[in-house]
Amino acid sequence: MLLQIISIVGAICLLIGYYLAGRDSNNANPLNSIIFNIIGSAILTITAALALQYGFVILEGVWCTISIKNLVNHLRLIS
Repeated sequence: MLLQIISIVGAICLLIGYYLAGRDSNNANPLNSIIFNIIGSAILTITAALALQYGFVILEGVWCTISIKNLVNHLRLIS
């Protein structure tokens, strides 16, 4: 049950990130959506690994990796 609750929190974080990215598509600062994507996808990667859901681990792990890359690119642009 605890794993399900943690997974739901991760999914909510991803959905918030997706919403923020769509809402702020003209915004030059996507940092909030990137951070929510990283947190949500990392949580879901870990919970999928614990549940031995390897396809989901790949999906969420790649999503997290891409989000981290986006964060690095964003930080380079603003520095």
